[in-house]
Amino acid sequence: QPENSGRYCVTVNLNGCTAQSCTDVIVRPKTVPSNNTPICEGETLKLFATAVAGGSFAWTGPGGFTSTLQNPEIPNATPANNGDYCVTVTVAGLTSPQACTNAVIKPRPVVVAINNSPVCEGDPVTLSASSVARATYSWTGPGGFTSTLQSPTITTTRLTDSGRYCVTVIVDGCASNAACTDVVIRPHPVTTATQNGPLCAGETLLLGASSVTGGTY
Repeated sequence: QPENSGRYCVTVNLNGCTAQSCTDVIVRPKTVPSNNTPICEGETLKLFATAVAGGSFAWTGPGGFTSTLQNPEIPNATPANNGDYCVTVTVAGLTSPQACTNAVIKPRPVVVAINNSPVCEGDPVTLSASSVARATYSWTGPGGFTSTLQSPTITTTRLTDSGRYCVTVIVDGCASNAACTDVVIRPHPVTTATQNGPLCAGETLLLGASSVTGGTY
């Protein structure tokens, strides 16, 4: 321990004659660093140094990182925070050798969602997520819709299938932010056909249909 530093002397006695020799011993303090990685981008990077009584700590790391805390933290860590974090501890003017720990922050995957709507009621809707290597997919949507396919299809749509569908992907234990796409299901128009029959030969046949706002006939 550092408190064991100092001068140590030995005396030897031979036939009534003595001699003394001394040596100076320096015992430097020691701390062992560690961290909580691997973690995902956006999580908190936590650095740890073993406790040393009366010690003052000095950390350095990537991007000019410094700290005098024993156990500093970096919130919302990104892959730019990857690398070696090194610490020394000083006790009574004695500084330990530098010790390092390597931190790994995994990037969050990015996904994009689209669909082929608007479609008419009864027609299929295909949801599509961008391809992400080694990813698993998780879709959610209206009416309790779920799917683990990259590009699921609702084969026979209903008006209640309209709404927002969102997908997340997970790669190496890290989940993306949700990507969403809005599905629009259009109702089929409803009209009633009329005619003025029965008619006699030579009379004028009149055909009609009930009005549908915006419809073409």
